[in-house]
Amino acid sequence: MLKTHTKRRFFRGLASSFALRSAFTLVTITAIEGCKPKDETTTTSTGASATSTGGAPAVKRAAVPADVCSLLSAADVGVVLGEKVESKEVPGGGCQFPGGTRKSLYPTVSVAEDVAGAGGIEGAKTGAQGTVGGVTSPLTVNGASGYVVTGKIMNSTSTQAAVATKGLIVTVTLAGGEKATNEKIAADILKLALVKL
Repeated sequence: MLKTHTKRRFFRGLASSFALRSAFTLVTITAIEGCKPKDETTTTSTGASATSTGGAPAVKRAAVPADVCSLLSAADVGVVLGEKVESKEVPGGGCQFPGGTRKSLYPTVSVAEDVAGAGGIEGAKTGAQGTVGGVTSPLTVNGASGYVVTGKIMNSTSTQAAVATKGLIVTVTLAGGEKATNEKIAADILKLALVKL
């Protein structure tokens, strides 16, 4: 009993730590981007914005959700994982879905603005690759391009998958498990999130 409880606490902390590192990386990219000249931005009645850079066509941008947990239901994520999960906000933004078993992957979903001039999805990919020490593979989910990488953090398997869509970077992080299974689960959770954006 003690081993299971200790393992759950370890993976919760690991997933939260990875989510915080990812959020810190994206916040740093956003801060760097703030130093650059601003493009023309207009806001639509839905809260999305369109950005125009000179003669380039406007890109529809979705707003970063104030509550990432509202994007996904615990029931939907539980179906993907094959276990009952809860949803809870994590410090720094994002939503974690802890399960009740020792094999739970503690998926964490985060959404941030895609700041292409400061690295965007490529910067996120480089950061994830450096954090877990794995090799990234290309990933396409619902037409959105990104990456998936699996490696180790503190001798435990960790997977991060992310895609860029509508001016946002949507990231799923998993703690524990095995590479092939994790990468499919992460892509399936991304599919659920992208439908809501």
